Amino acid sequence: MSKKYDFNLSNEAKEFSLLSVKDNFYTFSNIAEPIVLVNFFATWCPPCRGELPHLNNLQEKYSKQLFIMGLLVADDINPQQLSTCITSQKVNYFISSNQVENQKFATFIAPKLKLKPDFNLPLMILFVQGKYYTHYQGTVPEEMIESDIKQALNKIKGQA
Repeated sequence: MSKKYDFNLSNEAKEFSLLSVKDNFYTFSNIAEPIVLVNFFATWCPPCRGELPHLNNLQEKYSKQLFIMGLLVADDINPQQLSTCITSQKVNYFISSNQVENQKFATFIAPKLKLKPDFNLPLMILFVQGKYYTHYQGTVPEEMIESDIKQALNKIKGQA
């Protein structure tokens, strides 16, 4: 019998998505978009901060097909500072500030990606229709992520 794992990912506004994993299928509640990009990041991490404008661009460009979910980990930022950071960077996607749950998911997913439990940030994982598609560790050009999004969209269209 397969086990189900649940992670309650929530932001400061008390909006949430329950991520359930069973048999390598990832269900994100409250998310209608077929592609989900999970971004593990920390505000103290320069490469993580450098990716924010690129993630904003992708979220804007693919708003109907893509849901970007930032998961804050290993960060001692307080809620007010996080809010200021999100506002100043004009972040237009969901940021889960529930670091306990974010870290639980990081600990769960790392061995599946053949990464050490204390993997380097940033780490992004692309899920397409509830299945793992690819992941990126470290700084990745926006064009590379966009290319993968386009390939995933073509794959989805081919199934329709």
